[in-house]
Amino acid sequence: MKQIRKRITYANVMSSIAVFLILGGATAIAAKKIGTKQLRANSVTTGKIKKGAVTTAKIKDNAVNGAKVDESTLGEVPSAARATIAGNADKVGGNSLVRFSFNQASPAGPTQVLNLNGLQLIANCPAGIVTLTAQTTVNDSEISAENTNATANPATFSFGAFDDSFNVGDNFVANGADHTDILGRVFFTSGTFNEVEVFFHEEDSIGGKNCVMNGYAIGS
Repeated sequence: MKQIRKRITYANVMSSIAVFLILGGATAIAAKKIGTKQLRANSVTTGKIKKGAVTTAKIKDNAVNGAKVDESTLGEVPSAARATIAGNADKVGGNSLVRFSFNQASPAGPTQVLNLNGLQLIANCPAGIVTLTAQTTVNDSEISAENTNATANPATFSFGAFDDSFNVGDNFVANGADHTDILGRVFFTSGTFNEVEVFFHEEDSIGGKNCVMNGYAIGS
């Protein structure tokens, strides 16, 4: 005991206490949750993150936005191919689809309402009656037209015409003398074998306008 007491000096006691305090403090620090301020920059890398550790609930709102996404790494959305086709408004099944209208009060001068695949349609209404005239930019073309009088019950066929030598500079009237509630069709084949099919409706008067014609054309 005497030998032990000789070795227990003030310095020995204080150094032993210091050791216990240090060990106890280190354990306490280790037991605490490590915060972001205690991490060195770039110390947590992708390889050190456990798989599945980062879940949707742990991602801050708006933390991942368009500016942070590399678009080149994204695949095509499954329906994107269909959306691309649908978004091209002037193409249906590879064919061009064009709507046209001529809704004015008379008198209304000549107005080109369609220019598609070599076929041009000009509407003219000097006195409340619309005349639809076809012209072409391609020689050796063919054109035909047929009209149905929609005012009759039942509707009756009222006009038909055909030109198998339709050339640049020619004028072809696509509607007949009866200009009230007409449903009409025009078939055109250019000299370069492009085709256009036109459907139009000529009305006597709508909303105070007596020069009324609307329709659409399909070009292939």
